[in-house]
Amino acid sequence: MNMIESIKQDRKICTTGKIQIVDMYEEGWSIDTEGENSAVGIGTDLAGPIAIYAVPEAFGMDDELDANVRRALRGPEMEEALLAANDMANAVDFMNEGGGEQAVHALMTSLNKFRELTKT
Repeated sequence: MNMIESIKQDRKICTTGKIQIVDMYEEGWSIDTEGENSAVGIGTDLAGPIAIYAVPEAFGMDDELDANVRRALRGPEMEEALLAANDMANAVDFMNEGGGEQAVHALMTSLNKFRELTKT
């Protein structure tokens, strides 16, 4: 199975809802380490926490923790953008095979979706 097929399969069976920062302590999740740590729960608005991102030191590692959490939260959106880019590639293939007006429409639809997902 290639990466695109794997992404599509996982998106069908994954926890539903928008991935976001959630209160892991409210759900009874905690991290027990020998020293101070800093952690953030991520999950969905429907399921609560599904993962905890942590750094081993509470002091001086907030930027690293925040960056790790931002990366995790971008994952589903990055998958969606990648799928839109894959649709564009398929539309170009279709154009090269003589797909004509349908191919142009498919390309423009997927390009607009990709641009919407990746706009700043």
